[in-house]
Amino acid sequence: MMEMCWVISHFWLIYLIVKTLKIYEYVILSWIPKIKESTFFIIWGFSNGPLMVSILVYKTPLIFHNPKYVSSIAIHILPVALAWNLRWNAEKYEK
Repeated sequence: MMEMCWVISHFWLIYLIVKTLKIYEYVILSWIPKIKESTFFIIWGFSNGPLMVSILVYKTPLIFHNPKYVSSIAIHILPVALAWNLRWNAEKYEK
């Protein structure tokens, strides 16, 4: 059984690899642009919805001297920060 935070983090990783390598340009299928846009919004919704709320619900502490807590807060905060950054600052990086 996999936790949702790990699944969302791996989806972001796959999405960024595909976007970086521009695999969509090499595949000759007409439905790829629709999947690309909808995939971003689905992952964005899961990142900013249940994953962000889980930080508050589970009361994840930020204790810097404990690797368990630091990794827990990182796996919950980083996808949210990535989603926000890609949503509002993507034009700077696409040039």
